[in-house]
Amino acid sequence: MTMEWFLIGTLLIFASGIPGLFCRREARWGERLSLWLVLAGVACALLGTVLALAHPENSRLHWAWAVPGAEFLLQVDALTAVFLFPLFLVV
Repeated sequence: MTMEWFLIGTLLIFASGIPGLFCRREARWGERLSLWLVLAGVACALLGTVLALAHPENSRLHWAWAVPGAEFLLQVDALTAVFLFPLFLVV
């Protein structure tokens, strides 16, 4: 579940830019929605990073790929988690 938290956080951070596309410059609801999406995304990604440091064997996500003999693999190793942790704390 470590990688899932990290991916959910990343998707929420990416989605935080969408309200700016649909609201006027004077409207404050778009800014507030973007802020809450970023904060939720950082919390989820930070949880995934901490879990990757605590349980490195569970920080891998892989799916079978349509290409024969290939697979789709995402992994947060300990070195990556060490560099991501302060980044998410600053945000």
